[in-house]
Amino acid sequence: MKHILFCLSLCAALLPCRAFSYDFSSDGVYYGIANAESDTVFVTFKDSSYVSYAGAVTVPDSVMFDGKVYRVAGVGDNAFRGCAALTSVHLPDGIAYIGDDAFRGCSALRKMVFPKNLETVGYNAFGGAGLDSLFLPSKVRILEPMAFMGNKNLKYAELPDSLKFIGDYAFMDCRSLKTLNIPEYIEIIGRSAFFNCYSWGEEAHIGIEIKRIGIYAFGNCFGIKRVYCAGEMYLPYCEERAFGDIVPVDKTLIVFPGMKKAYSRVPVWKDFKEIIEQE
Repeated sequence: MKHILFCLSLCAALLPCRAFSYDFSSDGVYYGIANAESDTVFVTFKDSSYVSYAGAVTVPDSVMFDGKVYRVAGVGDNAFRGCAALTSVHLPDGIAYIGDDAFRGCSALRKMVFPKNLETVGYNAFGGAGLDSLFLPSKVRILEPMAFMGNKNLKYAELPDSLKFIGDYAFMDCRSLKTLNIPEYIEIIGRSAFFNCYSWGEEAHIGIEIKRIGIYAFGNCFGIKRVYCAGEMYLPYCEERAFGDIVPVDKTLIVFPGMKKAYSRVPVWKDFKEIIEQE
């Protein structure tokens, strides 16, 4: 029996490994088929080198392979990872997700047209990319941790009201970021979400649904002088050092009318230089 198992193992080792990570390609774009019965595909990479794309890439709504039409439904993990010569990408509206590390390290990527039906941006999806502005569509609900971390050229970001969750380190080290709207109905801002956003302006507006702000969420955002917290029903839980290394003694907190006393009694919020109610 041991001899048979050894022979089988040896045969398996001698079989050629699959050299490619895609099922087919069309017009320079590589695709993986979700499963045998599926009529959907996802964009993927060519091989383990990951460097499969350069220049401007446009992904179509659908693509034909072996006599069958497939709808392009997503961007897979690592699809464009490390493509340092990639400059722009246009994704079709049918795409609902962008996978983990999908555009990680695309340092020359300046322009990105996001699909209207996008709901999730994966872990480290655009880590270290070269985006200079960001306009996320109206259906995005989740930014996974590190989603846009290290986009050092990013100056402006517009996030939709549909967004509920900003993951840990999502915009960390976006050192040129000057303007970003925190959506009205955001519920969670993860730890170090905006850490080292040195260029952030003087105000941060936090919406009415916020429930939790993580440690160092706004750490080293030296420009922030005023924080507007619109919640009128309950106080969001604010982790220690959410607004800096020690306490936010140089910042003013502006709260909903009638909420000053409540904020002045709880950790972190009570440490602001002053708390005033909106007029």
